[in-house]
Amino acid sequence: MVRYADWLTENVPVPEGVTDFHIHLSGCTASCAQPQIADISLRGMKTRKDGDPVEAFDVGLGGGLGENPQFAEWIAMRVPADEVPGYVQNLLAAFEDRREGRESFREFVARLDEEQLQELADPEETSYEDPYMHNTKMTWYPYAEDDDMADSPAPTDGEGNSLPSDD
Repeated sequence: MVRYADWLTENVPVPEGVTDFHIHLSGCTASCAQPQIADISLRGMKTRKDGDPVEAFDVGLGGGLGENPQFAEWIAMRVPADEVPGYVQNLLAAFEDRREGRESFREFVARLDEEQLQELADPEETSYEDPYMHNTKMTWYPYAEDDDMADSPAPTDGEGNSLPSDD
């Protein structure tokens, strides 16, 4: 999640004049980060890419609170995690090119139907690299330098087995 935010901040400009724009990312299907109320909603999933299991996200658009609150409409399902930053980049570029006047992202999404939204942007790989994408069982700690369970801050025996507590 931190890597996504850093990459997007450095590589994807928000269109000029857009001051209220939110991306929520929830790493699980329980939606703990409330992705359904963001302009761009990302909900953690799993999928297969080139035959291998990988991290993925469902992508929703147009959610928000405030005046006329609404949940995001889920547009793209199970997009591999390494293609999501390119999807967001393409989506914001399409918004910038096609928005009418000072239209907000939410207004833009509301103006289009589901099919138009699905055609708006394609997932694609970019310079973003997800170091844990290959490891759908061990992706547990976003700040780890390595995804080896021996690097866990949790008390384990180095093989991924929990150590007995001192209680």
